[in-house]
Formats: sequence, structure tokens, C-alpha cells
Amino acid sequence: GGYSPYAFPSYAHSPTRPLLPPSPSTHSFEGVESSESAGQRHQSSSDSNHPAGSINIYLPYVVTGYLQLLFNMGVMAVLCYLVYTALDSVQKDIDRKVDEFSTDVLNEITMCSRQYRENRCDS
Repeated sequence: GGYSPYAFPSYAHSPTRPLLPPSPSTHSFEGVESSESAGQRHQSSSDSNHPAGSINIYLPYVVTGYLQLLFNMGVMAVLCYLVYTALDSVQKDIDRKVDEFSTDVLNEITMCSRQYRENRCDS
């Protein structure tokens, strides 16, 4: 394998730090890194050693990340609205049925009271 500027480890995708390609000096086939190469890596990762345009190549990744975040938030807002609408609709249906039942009970009480008086059941 050769060096690819697009081969990023998954942990490198963070909106709080710029995405930088791994430097070729950090790769070792034995899995052992010398202290000299670690020092070189630390120096090469400082912003002062990178040309001004090198970080701009990551702008599409950052913008895409924020657009995906906005899209996901929009989807969640729509889902929350749908759940709220469904629950609110059920609550209104229940309230309407309770009102109908209460009205029927009050009408029955009124009718019974009137018949009680008309039939002179109190004497």
C-alpha cells in the first residue's frame, strides 16, 4: 500500500479538530515507533508547518458533517412533532367522548328531575 491522502482513521473525524492525513513517518511495519519519529509526528502536526491551503481541503467534510447534523435534527423534530400530534389527537378524542358522556348524563338527570316533579313523586 501506498500513501493515500484520503485514508483517515475513523477517530479523526471530529468537528473540534482539523482532519489531517497521517504522516508517512508514523507508519511502521513492526508496530514499534521510535521516539524520534514520534517527535517528528508532533512537529508535523502543528499548524505552523502546514501550508495555509492544506486545511481547506477538509472543508467539504466539515460542511457535510454539519449538514448531516442539521438534517438529523430536522428529522428528529419532524418525528417529535408527529408523535406530539398523534398524542394530542388521542387526547382530544378522549376529551370529546367524556364531554358527550357528561352531556348525556346531565340530560338524563334533567329529564328524571322533571318527570319526578311532573309525576309528583315527592308526595
